[in-house]
This record gives sequence, C-alpha cells and structure tokens, in this order.
Amino acid sequence: MLMANGNIYEFQNEELKKQKEYSKKLIQKAIKSICVHVPELGSAFEKFGFKETETDVGISTDGIHIIYNPHNVFMIRQKKGLAEIQKQLLHIVFHYLRGDILRYRCAAHKELFGAIIDAEVSDIINDVRNGGMIATSRRSGDYYRKKSDRKAAKAFIEESKSLYYSDEHSFWLDSNYDAASMLSDMENALEEMFGESIKDAILAGQISFVDELHSKFGKKIYAMFLGVNGGIAAESEHTPTKSRTDYMSVVEHLIEDVCVERESVQAIDTNLYCYGLEMYEDMPIVEPGEDETIQKGIKGRLAIAIDTSGSCQGQIADRLLGEIGGFLKQLLFYGNHNDFELVVFECDSEIQKEEHYKNEEISKAFSGTRKLFGMGGTSFVPVFKRMEEMSRKDQKPFSGLIYFSDGLGEFPEDDKKPLFPVIFVLTKNLYGTDEPDIPDYVIKTYMHEYKGGN
Repeated sequence: MLMANGNIYEFQNEELKKQKEYSKKLIQKAIKSICVHVPELGSAFEKFGFKETETDVGISTDGIHIIYNPHNVFMIRQKKGLAEIQKQLLHIVFHYLRGDILRYRCAAHKELFGAIIDAEVSDIINDVRNGGMIATSRRSGDYYRKKSDRKAAKAFIEESKSLYYSDEHSFWLDSNYDAASMLSDMENALEEMFGESIKDAILAGQISFVDELHSKFGKKIYAMFLGVNGGIAAESEHTPTKSRTDYMSVVEHLIEDVCVERESVQAIDTNLYCYGLEMYEDMPIVEPGEDETIQKGIKGRLAIAIDTSGSCQGQIADRLLGEIGGFLKQLLFYGNHNDFELVVFECDSEIQKEEHYKNEEISKAFSGTRKLFGMGGTSFVPVFKRMEEMSRKDQKPFSGLIYFSDGLGEFPEDDKKPLFPVIFVLTKNLYGTDEPDIPDYVIKTYMHEYKGGN
C-alpha cells in the first residue's frame, strides 16, 4: 500500500535507521563482552573498523573492516541471541590471527580451501563453547588431498555449507590492504596475545595456534559463553573498590519520594502549648514555630540493580559494587531508616538473584566480598517487570530504581515506562563504543573516571 504523502516511506526509512544504529551497537557490545573476558583479543579487534553492506551476509571481514548487514545482524540477535554474534566475531578474528586471509589469496582451489578453514575455525569455537578440549585440527591435510579429487572436494563443500558457519571470503580478495601490512599487523596481534617467543614459534610452525589458544584462553572464552542469553548463570567473586563519586545529586532525586518530613520537637511554640493545657486541660495546642527545622528520615522501598552481564565483569564488577556502597552511605546519612526496605537485584538477561534488606542490614550489604551471578547477555526489562509485579502483589509501591550498569542493554518501551523515578549510574565509555541509547525517562549520572584498582 502506497500513500501519496510518503508517510510509509518515512516510517520505513526511520525504522531502517534505528535498525542500523542498533545493529552496530550490538556488534560493539559483543566485542566489549569478548574483550572483558579475553582482554588479549582487544589488540586484534582494534585492527578493524566498521563497514555496512547490502549483500546477504551476517558478519564478515576484508582484513580491514568488520563488514555486516544491519538487518541480518538484527535478525541474528532476535533468533539466536548475542552469543551467536560473539561466535561470528570470534570466527573472523581467528581467521585473521591464523593467517587464513593471506593463505586464501594464494590458494589454488579457493572454494575448497575456504570450506576447510571455516570447518576448522568452527570446530575451535564449538569445542570451547561446549567446554571441551580443542584438538589440533587435521583438516589442513584435507585440502591437499581433496583439491585433486573434484568429486570429493565438491561433496565436502556442500557438506560444510550445512554443518559450519561460513563468512564471505570474497571480501578477502576485494581488500586493498597489502599482504605485507596485514602480516605485520597479524604478528603484532599474536605477540600481544601470547608474547614474542610464542608468536615466533607459531609463525615458524613449531607450535600450534590452536593449542596455545586453548591452554591460555579456553576457560575464559568458555566463561564468556556460559550463561549468555539466559543460560546457566556463572558465579564469580568480587571485592568492592572504593567509590570516588559524589551521589548527593542522585540522593536528592530520591528524597522527595523516599524520605518523609518530621517536625522538630524543639520548634514547638511553648506559648500555644501552655495555653492549650490551661483552656482545654489535657489538650495542648501543638503547632510548628516559625524557626522550625526539618529532619528527614528515610521511608519506603527502594530497588538497586547491578548489571552482572558479561560486559560488566572483572574490575568493572568490583567497581560497581564499590559504587553501590558509596551511594548507600550517602543515602543513609539522612538519619532514621527503620521503615526503609532495600531490594537488590542481580541481573544479566534475566534476574539471577533477589535480596531484601532492612534496618542495620542495609549498611552492611555491600561492605565486603560478594559473589555475583550472571555473565550472560543484557536486558534491563526483567527488573522493571519484577518491581511492577511486587507492587501489585503487596500494594507497596517502589520509591525508585537505581541501576548500576554500562547502559548497553534492552530497556522497556517508552509507553511502558514506570511510575517511579529511574536513575542509571553509568560507567565511563571504557571500550570506545558509542554512547548507550538510553530512554528519556531515565535520569543519567556517571561514575568518576575509571582507572582501576582502589
């Protein structure tokens, strides 16, 4: 159906624009999650820029860019989750680190060679993802045996299409990147991952890239996939680092709803008090005087959520815990909190843990080492849904939600925004990604610049 005023075209263009922006952020988020678990891979990902394509690919590379089709990336996330995007990114980075792009350019039977190296890399990733040992692949010999047997080669190529993920290798031939520069960058990335001596041994063929990958990073990559997209939640222990952020502005946003005003006894007008006793015997007249001072005490129920997704692990998780402790100290400074309840959520793509604190328990909640559950994908929606459910069930509304996170995740739609104030305490942009797309109903505040340690 076409409309003369072009409204449909405008709608489609706007949706396409949003999809493009979201897809790039998904890729950046997946890279960030990978680098949190395996920081050594950061040197390899730094070699790549981003490039959109209209060809029917998911995520590929030309050796210079991460090439992606925005719509296909969006559909991958919808159907298979963030773990599949991580898998495809590891696939192209392992191709790069193994020197497959350069070897492909020199291969006599490129289609067969491409199918074999795709099978090799897919086996590496699948073995790690399933927590198994990575066996050194013997498929390299298949290339030399099968390239002279056209029937066997054709059969293997067809089999590989159905069994293994394949990126678009034609980009490797279109690249303007010269072989010498690519080899130099690849060697630098290998050296940053393994050190100079191991890098030299890998390039000389004395040891296997696959074996070194498994021994040094196999467990880390497995931990990255563990729990992603609502799978099994992994448990990790964290020690809070010292907060360096002033949260008074955050506290002031909540005081209007969390705290109640209490009259000061010292501000009672004594003349009226005595007049009431004289005129009405045991009924004194109590009215605040003009010099009344207001003392505020905390009352109500407040929720704090901590992002335990894969992108907020390690030192970032230590920092988040420390910042929560710093926030609570400033919040509890306001005196009487006997009627105050704190609900704490740990959430990645789903709520992994829910705790309730009252009275003196609150100040001790984040004072020491704490085990966090998560390391999966990221969605903020489950916390909002749980709070609404609790409010309906016991008719006790929340005074607000404070979410400690990097802000990279799924939010409730604008038409489903909560009635209580929502404040996100955000980490600084640690990985060079775009700023998170946060709804207008969320109040944003940033932690002081993260430098690690205490």
